[in-house]
Amino acid sequence: MALTDLKCKRSKCPSNKACIYIPHKHGLTFRITKTQQKSWIFRIQFNKQRTNITIGSYPSLSIGDAEKLAIKYKDMASKGIDPVQAHKNVKDQNLMSSLNTFDSLYNSLKDEMVSLHSLGKKGWSEGHTRTVGYAWDKLKTIHDVSIDQIQKRRVRDILVRVSKENGQASMLKCKNLLSSIYNYAIVNDIVDVNLISAFSKDPVLKKPKAEDVDKQPSIPDEYLGEVFTRIDQSEMNIVTKYALFILQYTGLRVDSLLTRKWSHYDKARKRIFFEKEALKNPRATYCPTSSHIDTMLDTLMKLQKAINTNWSKECFIFSKDGSKRILKDAPNNALKKLLLKHKLPHAVPHGFRTTCEDEWIDNEFIDSAINIQMNHTSTTGNSVRDRYISKDKDHFAKRTEMVAHMQKLITKKMKAYKETLKTIKGMKSGRAKTTN
Repeated sequence: MALTDLKCKRSKCPSNKACIYIPHKHGLTFRITKTQQKSWIFRIQFNKQRTNITIGSYPSLSIGDAEKLAIKYKDMASKGIDPVQAHKNVKDQNLMSSLNTFDSLYNSLKDEMVSLHSLGKKGWSEGHTRTVGYAWDKLKTIHDVSIDQIQKRRVRDILVRVSKENGQASMLKCKNLLSSIYNYAIVNDIVDVNLISAFSKDPVLKKPKAEDVDKQPSIPDEYLGEVFTRIDQSEMNIVTKYALFILQYTGLRVDSLLTRKWSHYDKARKRIFFEKEALKNPRATYCPTSSHIDTMLDTLMKLQKAINTNWSKECFIFSKDGSKRILKDAPNNALKKLLLKHKLPHAVPHGFRTTCEDEWIDNEFIDSAINIQMNHTSTTGNSVRDRYISKDKDHFAKRTEMVAHMQKLITKKMKAYKETLKTIKGMKSGRAKTTN
């Protein structure tokens, strides 16, 4: 009597036996071991020799699939094809497919790039690896798919979905990551073509031109004083609070600033070091500090030392105790919550860079100093001129003035806002007395 799926599930091997065999049709036998491991054995005679082939485990290989495989192997044998060798080829193909999944290739690529970085070469820094990981999480639906079996249509559908659900910026990061995985697979002779290159002119997936990209929202000039006064007076974590102030003074990117350790900060020279791996455009530089920045950093250091008895210069600056830096989204989330609470215009920390650049341009600071401070691709704004600029020319003195200028601007705006509040309060108090 043929087996049923229910019987396969319920059947067990007695404890006094090593294994049992239950016959089925098409030359199949159902084997159950003492540890209750279940598998399909296919028995066939080929070239006058009787052979047993373990074709798969149950329930991974269902009854129906086991029967189809048995019938297929029987047909091969009748045509003079060795079913044992045929099954070995299938196993080898399955093994290669498992080795060539997007997930396995991503992990191999990541290990290689992290290793290169550790050797001082161009690879993935800790921060970049973490950012890449965020993009990889959005591609879960193809983690277990073999790269040589996926179709271009499916890849496009996934990227379009990411664009709709997470925005174009996230989609572009996912697209770049997939392109890197494909290039890694090409170098290792796994595939011949990078499917992502086919999307270079795709109306949805193509990289937008610079003029088509909207800048991240900054704090409107008329609200600068109020926003930073409310940040200063808020109950948000002091580490996040100081990060927001320093981001507005310096025009740095959030990720770059939050990766800093105390070993990067030189108080005597009033500067913070950024190795090229910590910046979007790989050019190591020093960011000048201001008097307020130095005061804030002094406060954070004292707080960390009071909490962490194992404090060292290898601790993170933007951290409660130095052991683990605050999350990349912490400044953005705190600012968003504060703006919503006080019904202020939407803005994000990355938009602070727009305020800095506009202010520095309006006050006629030199372009090269602005571009270096903003970590733009070009130092001068002209790729040809860049070739003739000394690599050591970093306009540090001028950039120190720029950071100090932003500190003075924010202080001035905060003072003006507080004076306006006093005036309004005085007017209300005067009206109250007159009414009395």
